[in-house]
Amino acid sequence: MHRIPLWITDWNMPSTPGLNRSWGTGSPRCCCPEIMDGLRKDPPGEINGSGVNLIKDYLEGKSKDRVTGKENAIDLPRSNVLQFFLDDGTKISVRPSGTEPKIKFYFSVNDKLERKEDYEKVREKLQKRIKDIQKDLKLIE
Repeated sequence: MHRIPLWITDWNMPSTPGLNRSWGTGSPRCCCPEIMDGLRKDPPGEINGSGVNLIKDYLEGKSKDRVTGKENAIDLPRSNVLQFFLDDGTKISVRPSGTEPKIKFYFSVNDKLERKEDYEKVREKLQKRIKDIQKDLKLIE
């Protein structure tokens, strides 16, 4: 048995009023700071039915285990990046673009692959999970 990872990198949420309405902003200017601040102050407890068990905040330099409440320092240079680790093994990384007024989301999901013949079926399942996460976060309709 193997684990098959699937990830989408550089999935973007442009900072336009129509697409960021779920974050409570309607300003035509870049709302990236407000979105990142909102995720820091009020992080999701669950995404797509899976609990958020660990949050890493590279700007604050700390990680927080939401199950135990324990906090640990992150010994890396400060960067405006948040990572959410879910109970089902999903990892979601969020950061503002360095060149455009938008937030970038990176999704990493994985599942068991019992037989190589099941590869396409598992891959489709993982792609659906990413779409469901995007819908749950109101990034897509």
